[in-house]
Amino acid sequence: MKRFEKILSIFDSDERDTTALRLALRLAGDSAGSLSVVHVIPPLPSDIPEGIGGLDDLKKALVQAAEASLQSAVDQLPETTVPLDTRVFWGHTAMEVSRVVVREGFDLVMKGTGRRKRIPGQHLGSVDMRLLRKCPCPVWLVKPGGHETVTSILATIDPSNTEEDHHVLNESILELGLSVAEMENADLHVLHAWAPWGESLLRSRMRSEEFGGYVKQMRSRAARGLTDFLRPFDDAISPMNRHLLEGDPEVVVPDFVRTHDVDVIVMGTVGRTGVPGFLIGNTAEKILASVDCSVLAVKPSGFRTPVDA
Repeated sequence: MKRFEKILSIFDSDERDTTALRLALRLAGDSAGSLSVVHVIPPLPSDIPEGIGGLDDLKKALVQAAEASLQSAVDQLPETTVPLDTRVFWGHTAMEVSRVVVREGFDLVMKGTGRRKRIPGQHLGSVDMRLLRKCPCPVWLVKPGGHETVTSILATIDPSNTEEDHHVLNESILELGLSVAEMENADLHVLHAWAPWGESLLRSRMRSEEFGGYVKQMRSRAARGLTDFLRPFDDAISPMNRHLLEGDPEVVVPDFVRTHDVDVIVMGTVGRTGVPGFLIGNTAEKILASVDCSVLAVKPSGFRTPVDA
């Protein structure tokens, strides 16, 4: 089971929601790890003259207010033996958090999903999406006011892609899902959404029985791929919790999340891994725009952050 030795939790004093912070503390305790809680003060507007009187006092007051708010949130947490520290940074959240992750080797970042600056049509904010693109470790975006406990987890994989990098990503998704399920005593579901290649084109060019046979053959191949991939996990994942569903992932996955009351979806965000910071592919973008639950996003092995330490 993967243990989270160093967890970083982002606290936004304006949001005043401690769901992610409480969950981070519990995970750190279950992992015998440490927790760092950070608040990032955004840069002052660029049109403020540098030499204006009282600017240094203003900055000092902002830092003091952030430190007090951060300490107040920590003081409200349950008593714990988890090593815990608090930090305040200036800058842009995704950039500063990614820098400290690179510098200090955190293995999980947690943040409540933003209510402010939310992207139209989805529950994730613009800062959330930048974190997914830039942060080099897994990022857990926690729905505010959501699960104080996690009861249902969905791991989405694609064993039809047999490239080594993708195979490793699928394994990472499952390992993270299993780890959280064990720590939270939650149910883990595994879903592979598949669709026959060229369906709309071939349907109009093949006889009905031929097309039906083609779809049946592709379904059998997808089922074989899922079974083979999950064989090492036979003892950990019940057959009833393995789901092979026909359809496009951006439709199938959000439907499953809604109908099964999923608390957390664990997914890979595969894009053009050779381009630093360009991580989220079209399918992942569409799924993220449609699900209304917490998201634990896993990076592919070839991911390179554009942020320097």
